[in-house]
Amino acid sequence: LLTKDGRGVRLTATGRFLVEGSDTLISEWESLRAAAMEAGDQVQSRFGLGGFSTAAAQLLAPLAASLRSTHPLLQ
Repeated sequence: LLTKDGRGVRLTATGRFLVEGSDTLISEWESLRAAAMEAGDQVQSRFGLGGFSTAAAQLLAPLAASLRSTHPLLQ
């Protein structure tokens, strides 16, 4: 799936094919999961945030505070 390219690596044709196909799979999975959650009258209660330290303080902390106040069941 990877081949050496100078000091790094690059995807082979097969690797590119798998990456391109995985976008469709992930999108379909998220749609199915959301539909299943709605069908069961459930709300997603776990949510993850991540970022670089330079962005975390300015962007993620205020977002987390906002989510905590607007969605109190969210973890």
